[in-house]
Amino acid sequence: MGRLHTELSRLYLSPAAEDGSAVDESRLFTTNGLTRSLVLGLTRPADWDAMSRVWQGVQADLELPAPAIAVCGAEGYQLWFSLAQPVTVAQAQDFLELLRLRYLSAVAPRRITLWPAQSAHTRLVPALQADTGQWSAFVSSDLAAVFADDPSLDLPPGEDNQADLLSRLKSIQPGELQAAL
Repeated sequence: MGRLHTELSRLYLSPAAEDGSAVDESRLFTTNGLTRSLVLGLTRPADWDAMSRVWQGVQADLELPAPAIAVCGAEGYQLWFSLAQPVTVAQAQDFLELLRLRYLSAVAPRRITLWPAQSAHTRLVPALQADTGQWSAFVSSDLAAVFADDPSLDLPPGEDNQADLLSRLKSIQPGELQAAL
């Protein structure tokens, strides 16, 4: 198991995925349908100013650990929140909807994706975007604005760099999530 797999497992995948098996979207849920991964997305036009309000706000206002920042092509920017303990889809949706209302209320709802959701699908990052041939990737906060015109990469991101970015992140603890709610 490589470093990137280890970091994705530590932050986002169900405990069953820590056995060295393949990393794919099915691993975002436990066998009883709980998840540790919450994704708030803002589709094109890519707007880091709006998304940075969420990224900064959850840390400053809610005192939560920083979420990972991803660029995902046509899907724009995503913030990936990691939970220490899995929650139900309903609890995840409640948290994300509250973030949307607090920080993105001026953004048209059709541009915002909240995952997990019954009607939405998310792809793990980094990944090749089959529809564009571009790559999604995790990026640092100081580079996020650089991707405003094209929130994707032409080449696959380096696994070690992706692992390094994720290694600095922490999961939201149950008490922190309850306080934020």
